Amino acid sequence: MNSKRHYEHHITDCDPDSNLAFFIECTMLREALPHIKFSLVPVTVPANASPAIRAFYEKHKLELSARYERARVSIKREFSDWGLPENSLQSPQVESFIDEHIRSVNAARYLVENLAFRKSTATLLEDGSYARPFCNRVIFSLWAVLRGEGKGFTDTANYLNEGSRKPGITRDHVRRAVLAHAKVAEREAASESLMFVGYALPDYLNARAVRHMLDQAKKSPRLKGLKGSALARGIAANYDFQEKFDRALQLGNGS
Repeated sequence: MNSKRHYEHHITDCDPDSNLAFFIECTMLREALPHIKFSLVPVTVPANASPAIRAFYEKHKLELSARYERARVSIKREFSDWGLPENSLQSPQVESFIDEHIRSVNAARYLVENLAFRKSTATLLEDGSYARPFCNRVIFSLWAVLRGEGKGFTDTANYLNEGSRKPGITRDHVRRAVLAHAKVAEREAASESLMFVGYALPDYLNARAVRHMLDQAKKSPRLKGLKGSALARGIAANYDFQEKFDRALQLGNGS
């Protein structure tokens, strides 16, 4: 096995009991879900939407409406703090301004959020291993999270190797994955006229959420004994995966 194939083997054919396998499987499950952009609230579902999208929206429409209303209340509270009289807050002009402001903010969020669902679409290869660009993205995202805690390539490798029964990835594997994905991300960000940070943000937030899901799943009696990819599939089989992910996204990001 040449050095390049040896490197790819460790990355794309990881131990199914490892944390790396959990992160990969959770990311695949997340990106396979019907997706409505939560940043664009309130949501109008197209008439030609698939049954899966319609069912997904019906399940989450109350939350979507609540998010929109919370944004309106927050803006009105700011106006009130600035001294705007209560009766003026109910005027059509102010209501129109608030709606337009929310739409403008959400349009920017939509651009960033949408990028997360147009990356590394190939995940599984014919031989059952994972596609290298997809794995690089998963590793890069977790490395970015841990880097914010003052940790580096070695810490990332050790964390992703937890649960593995065979030699896992090394700090060099992490470093090469980070550099490889960074090149792709910089190129894609430039094509979207975005800063690199804006392009990478959705994956960073997703990695924080998946990390929180892993911590919680390890405490669940219903998932006792499961590890790695089996643990991720266990979450999907025993719980509402979308709900678990959304909750982890909020908790993992301090919401």
